[in-house]
Amino acid sequence: MTTHTDDTARRRRHKLLALGAGGLVCGIGAVVTLAAWTDTERASADFEAGRFGLVASSDGSTFADNPDSPGLALDFDATSALMSPGATSYAAYAVQLTADSSYAADVVLTGSTGSGTAAADLTYTILATDTFGCSAATTGTALVTDQPATGTSGSTLFSLDAVTTPEFLCIQVTAGPDLAQGSTGSIEWTLTGTSTDQLG
Repeated sequence: MTTHTDDTARRRRHKLLALGAGGLVCGIGAVVTLAAWTDTERASADFEAGRFGLVASSDGSTFADNPDSPGLALDFDATSALMSPGATSYAAYAVQLTADSSYAADVVLTGSTGSGTAAADLTYTILATDTFGCSAATTGTALVTDQPATGTSGSTLFSLDAVTTPEFLCIQVTAGPDLAQGSTGSIEWTLTGTSTDQLG
């Protein structure tokens, strides 16, 4: 009886060991994973804003920025100090892009402002000319004609497509029939440039 019992116990232990070993094998198999590769690419770039600006001249050679009122003093002829009904005074004016501008411009006459007792009796005409200068003999393309001293336009006068090529203007101011003796006045013009195409 003892031998039979010992044999039975040994067989039972062998089965338990076999089951445990099998369970161990299964447990090892469950944690195996496949390897994978990764790789990364990056790209970058630097950016810088362009530049844009207008400058103007009253003599055709010296250009400067004049953003604040009353702006650049134009050199009208002697008639400007001796106006009478029907008289016209003339001044040349030039506008160009700043030397470091990277964009072309459309230039608009934003408006004009007249002040003083004579302002209501003054009108102006602006011509685009081929060369710098303005007198009674000057001819050119009329950009604005017989506009009151105070008014708004909003229309594009001209375009600037190169930093070294100014737009030459001839400004003509004429006194109306009701100009009073001894009256005085002034006109301030505002031109606004808007950047357009990138310069080549």
